[in-house]
Amino acid sequence: MATATYTLIDSTTLTSSTSSVTFNSLPQTYGDLIIIYSGKTTGSTGQLKWSYNNSTVGYAMINMEASGSNARSALATQDHIYVSYDYSELSDYGEMTEIQVMDYAATNKKSPTLIRGGRPTAGVSASVALQNSTSAISSIEFATSTPLAIGSSFHIYGIEK
Repeated sequence: MATATYTLIDSTTLTSSTSSVTFNSLPQTYGDLIIIYSGKTTGSTGQLKWSYNNSTVGYAMINMEASGSNARSALATQDHIYVSYDYSELSDYGEMTEIQVMDYAATNKKSPTLIRGGRPTAGVSASVALQNSTSAISSIEFATSTPLAIGSSFHIYGIEK
C-alpha cells in the first residue's frame, strides 16, 4: 500500500481581516512545499502576492491566464511573486490557488515556484517564478493591498524527499 507523501506543516484560517500572513521557521526536511490558498478580500480588488525570506529583490515570472473569451501571457520581473489575473470582483467570489515551491530547502540551486489558480468570474491562471537566490526558503510572507477576509485560509504541506 502506498503511503501519504504530503505532511501538513502549518495552516491558518483568518478570524479577522488582515493584509498579511507570514509563515516563519519552515522545517528544512522536505523536498517541496505545496501551499493551498482559498479566500477573498474585503474590497473589490487586491492581488495576492508573496516573497521568500523577507526578500523583495529578483523574482522573474512567466504568467499565462485564460477566461472564456480571452487569453494572454506576460513576462515580468518583480519584487514579489503574485497570482496572475484581473482582480475585479475578488471580494464577491474569492479564489483558490495552489503554489508548489520545488527544492525549497536547497542551498546549491534556485527554487522554482509553480502557481495554478482559478476564480469563477476571471478564469484560470498558471505561472512559473524563480527568485534569484540560492538560499533555502525558511519563511513566506503573503500580502494583499486590500485585506484578506475572515475565513480565508492557507495550508502548507511538505512533500517527502
